[in-house]
Amino acid sequence: ASQVSVPVTGSHYTLSYFLTGEEVSGRGMVNPLRPFDPYHNQWGPGAFELFARYSELGLGETIFTAGLANPRDWTRSIGLIDLGVNWYLTRYIKIYLDWQHSSYGSPVLLNPAIDLYSRDNDLFWIRGQLYY
Repeated sequence: ASQVSVPVTGSHYTLSYFLTGEEVSGRGMVNPLRPFDPYHNQWGPGAFELFARYSELGLGETIFTAGLANPRDWTRSIGLIDLGVNWYLTRYIKIYLDWQHSSYGSPVLLNPAIDLYSRDNDLFWIRGQLYY
């Protein structure tokens, strides 16, 4: 088969702020000033970080004209907004609480079983991370 070139553009912006006073110089491990670690008799609140993120992605029309995707089911562009809080209990345990809103350039197929299409999608998620 022949190769197809699909132009791709995108950007990503993130803002965050620690409510509990921590400062980080990179995106490595965060060491809470007052950790929550009952095992070591530490009963602080941990570190709380608010964050907001915007991402966008655009694909060239080639994605459809070359037959790589069906324009009836997929879109060429998307914008994502994330708002949330990260809770660092200790430097080894992190909990994420996040709301994500997606806006598509054209309606996309969300559920083929009921033929559901939409231009928007919302997601709320909670996840944990363990550093070891």
